[in-house]
Amino acid sequence: MSMKIAVIGAKGLPPKQGGIEHYCAEVYPRMVAQGHSVDLFARSSYTNLSWRNEYDFKSVRVISLPCMGLRGMDAFSSSALGAIGATASNYDVIHFHALGPALFSCLPRIASSAKVVVTCQGLDWQRAKWGNLSSRLIKLGESQGKRI
Repeated sequence: MSMKIAVIGAKGLPPKQGGIEHYCAEVYPRMVAQGHSVDLFARSSYTNLSWRNEYDFKSVRVISLPCMGLRGMDAFSSSALGAIGATASNYDVIHFHALGPALFSCLPRIASSAKVVVTCQGLDWQRAKWGNLSSRLIKLGESQGKRI
């Protein structure tokens, strides 16, 4: 049985930096090779494309979403839009990467029949680089991710 899978939380493909992007570049093309369909919602600041432009990376469809271009807000805005877009489509699985993007995992849980998966790569809210508000939002994302 082939599945239609949405990916939210990665910056984009091909990987330039970051563990999530390298993970996505390795795993999702293999899933496509097994007959599944994978759409990765990416940040326009990473893809350098205007929003809703699409391209293929090793048969993974990469969909560029608008973002704010500010540290922290970039991930926040693209994750929110990705969750809305994925919820409005007919996916079998919606995979959120990281705790910040998991803040929006409630949308498909409430409004779609898709299975929702959250992968936690680390407790980002504990990192010194995030301020108080960002840490609280990431921790709230952790709470949402645990409810799945």
